Amino acid sequence: MNTKQDARKLDLIGKEDLRRRTVQAVIEQCLSKAEAARVFGVSRTSVHAWIDLYHENGSDGLTPKRPGRPKGGGRLAGWQAATIVNIIKDHCPDQLKMPFALWTREAVRDWIEMRFGIRYSLGMVGRRLRRWGFTPLAAGHACLRAR
Repeated sequence: MNTKQDARKLDLIGKEDLRRRTVQAVIEQCLSKAEAARVFGVSRTSVHAWIDLYHENGSDGLTPKRPGRPKGGGRLAGWQAATIVNIIKDHCPDQLKMPFALWTREAVRDWIEMRFGIRYSLGMVGRRLRRWGFTPLAAGHACLRAR
């Protein structure tokens, strides 16, 4: 019979409390990690991870993050996308004091993050650029050109 509780079903306060009690048992009460896992009904892997988080970040490291995609700041507004398109058409990255000579996905990604605080993966930047009408040049995909 499995006696482990499913901590995924706890709310954030419950998860944090479970983590703190488990870490406290290991550190202050000298319980072994395996014994703490058995007592609190969690996996040994979780106990090891929580102890590592505690040693790296103190008790703040035991606060669980909200599940799911981060809220806010993850999408460009229409005016932001238009600004990016105009900047790419009208300027070279070195004119904007960036360490790139030509617009690449990396340069666009870095500029978006610097200007708007939104971090995209290179794949997402490539999809955005295609949608905005930019295509890579044939010679090694080193820079972009408007269609």
